[in-house]
Amino acid sequence: MKLTMKLLVLLFCAQLLASSANAESPREQLKQMVDQLHQNPDDDALREKIIMLARTVKSTIPEVAVRYLVIVD
Repeated sequence: MKLTMKLLVLLFCAQLLASSANAESPREQLKQMVDQLHQNPDDDALREKIIMLARTVKSTIPEVAVRYLVIVD
């Protein structure tokens, strides 16, 4: 019985690691969801998911702004 439980836990952990390795970045997920929204503009549930995901994605700073920031410092 204990061996069976250990094997099940090990299998579960292996599956969890495999699924997290295949996970996309939030930015890629956001792009795909926006594409889906363009195809189905009336999907309010998808719109809400996009808003929630967009809140977690950090915006990128343009390279030009970074260069000016370095020059000013």
